[in-house]
Amino acid sequence: MKDIEIIMPKIDKFMKENGDKFKNKDDAIQAFIKQYNQELNDPSFF
Repeated sequence: MKDIEIIMPKIDKFMKENGDKFKNKDDAIQAFIKQYNQELNDPSFF
C-alpha cells in the first residue's frame, strides 16, 4: 500500500500544525480526512 506512505507524513504534519485544536487524535484524523478529500478534488493541490 503505497498510499499510506504518502499520507502518513501528511497526517503527522497536520497533527503538528493542528493537534492542539482537537480533543483527541480521532477528531484530528477525521478533520484531516475531510481536508484531504477536498484537496483530492482540487487538482491545483498536486
